[in-house]
Amino acid sequence: MARAGLVAGRTGAVDNAAVAGAARAAVRESAGNSREGDRWNVRFQSKFVLSKCPETASARRARKRCRRWAVRLTAHSLWEIEKMKKTLFATRLKSKRRVRNLSQADLATILGVSTVTVHRWENGEALPDGKHVQKLISNLDFRMSELDQLYEQFYLNNEVVTQEYYVGGYDFVYEKYPTWEDFLQDLIELDLQETKNLSLEQEGTAEHWAPIFERNPSTWRLVVYNNRIVGYWHYLVINRNAFNSVISGNFREENTTEDQLEEIIEEGRYRMLISHVVLDGAHRVEKARATLRKSFVLHLRELAKGGFFFESICAYAFTKEGRRLCELLGMKEYGDEYIDDKAVFCVKGGDIGRKGLLSRDKAIARLYRDQFVSTD
Repeated sequence: MARAGLVAGRTGAVDNAAVAGAARAAVRESAGNSREGDRWNVRFQSKFVLSKCPETASARRARKRCRRWAVRLTAHSLWEIEKMKKTLFATRLKSKRRVRNLSQADLATILGVSTVTVHRWENGEALPDGKHVQKLISNLDFRMSELDQLYEQFYLNNEVVTQEYYVGGYDFVYEKYPTWEDFLQDLIELDLQETKNLSLEQEGTAEHWAPIFERNPSTWRLVVYNNRIVGYWHYLVINRNAFNSVISGNFREENTTEDQLEEIIEEGRYRMLISHVVLDGAHRVEKARATLRKSFVLHLRELAKGGFFFESICAYAFTKEGRRLCELLGMKEYGDEYIDDKAVFCVKGGDIGRKGLLSRDKAIARLYRDQFVSTD
């Protein structure tokens, strides 16, 4: 920007090449310095450079050239943003194909699709549909939980558009933390910071929770801001005996064992205990709340589309805010008294599609109504 001012100020005329070069430099600098090439900063910087040109015919030509560069670079920055959002599954697919020394044509033949289709998958333009998922698992050693997370992140990043908050999962933890215990220690500190009535004994230890989070990556999601976790949700898929303990108030999450949990493998009905829904007090703004809320809704939607439903969703509320969240999800409180400073809330599968936050999603409402049509 300084360069453009000097060119116009010293000579009184406009050097088209110099002004266009200054505009390009300013726009590139803005795209590099602003987070993910922010559209507003790019436009502002290019407009500032153009304002330095005096009103002459030569300046008008320079302005046109600058605008073309601004538009071109802005479009390129936005394209890069969209590309970053969509490449997680694409990168994983391409990596697995190359490890096996397969060309796109070879993979297309194995999966029974065209080469163009594989090309679109690896470019992040589309995802394989349901009939090709099993072939991906069989031939490229994808795990179902891995595909579930990759698909969800693809859809979420295209549905929840935000430059500040985004949803993280297994890959975020793998890249940022040396061990799962370190990751869980951060979550525990966030829980204790935001839940005043929660004791360290009730929270449990990082060593206890680490294997549960690691083995069940589809049951939790993180809200990330500037590469730092500012919120998350997590639930347990529990068996019927554990569910009965939850209803009676005798279940202890901090002592959860593997034999109390179930894996979502076959289509059918399961039982959910929402373990944590936490958001840092400094980030309780609408964008962060929307990211947290929509990621959970989207997760349940994708499960329902795959034939996985919850016949009951329960939660313990330790605070007034926790109670409000349970009520927002359409849950009813079991009993009038707190049990060990916590209230038990629950919603049945037949009500999930009829009331509360989840019923506002048309796909969830329809799928759950169809699934539980025989129950009242």
